[in-house]
Amino acid sequence: MEGYQFNRQLPIDNYIVDFICRKLNLIIEIDGSSHISKSIEDTRRQETLEKQGYTVIRFTEQEVVYWIDEVVKEIYIAIKSLEGKI
Repeated sequence: MEGYQFNRQLPIDNYIVDFICRKLNLIIEIDGSSHISKSIEDTRRQETLEKQGYTVIRFTEQEVVYWIDEVVKEIYIAIKSLEGKI
């Protein structure tokens, strides 16, 4: 996307992130139904990754399935923001 490479299922510390663009330090997490009961764990995980310099954006599985155009727009905005163009 926008010329950036994204890898999936990459381990960082004790976590495996869903998608990552290493050049931008951008992590994309897709939360399925199993995350409903894991909000505290997810918050802790995100805080840990952000302290290491990563930007984390999250989407629900439903957003990805039903509103993929909006998801793509949000990822585009995050990329431009990290490039300093927004």
